[in-house]
Amino acid sequence: MSTKENSSYEKYKRKKALERGPRSSCPLDKDEVGRATWGLLHTIAANYDFDHPIQIDRPEMDEEFRRKYRQDLKLAQEEHFTNLILGIAYLYPCEACRVEFSARVNSPEGRERIQNAVEGGREALAKWVCEEHNEVKRRIGGRQWNCNDSEMLHKRWGENKDC
Repeated sequence: MSTKENSSYEKYKRKKALERGPRSSCPLDKDEVGRATWGLLHTIAANYDFDHPIQIDRPEMDEEFRRKYRQDLKLAQEEHFTNLILGIAYLYPCEACRVEFSARVNSPEGRERIQNAVEGGREALAKWVCEEHNEVKRRIGGRQWNCNDSEMLHKRWGENKDC
């Protein structure tokens, strides 16, 4: 993302914050929910390490148990991400968005694409989220991202040293 685009995005965020006031009692509007949801999905995809799942090593674990444990954690993480996507497809607050997204991810092809993405690791998952987001942007007339540029995706959504 260029400095100019980043600058205009920052101006947009400040404008929206001023419109809402210091502490808005209003719920997020459709656009804000969408941006927050896609931001979360992009960030998870760019940072989650399916190849090295979070684990707890204990001294009493032998090597075979550790290997099996890591494999089980990897499968659990893949399942949790898939369930997150399917949950969004059923629970998203905007009905039109929910119906459209649900139809895409719940089709046999959609399920296969999710499965391939989570099994493919971080880069494949970041690309899948980008492609799904681009589908929404295509429908609403938004700017498309180059989903084949994994370096750009990681730079935009990847590791945040402040977390």
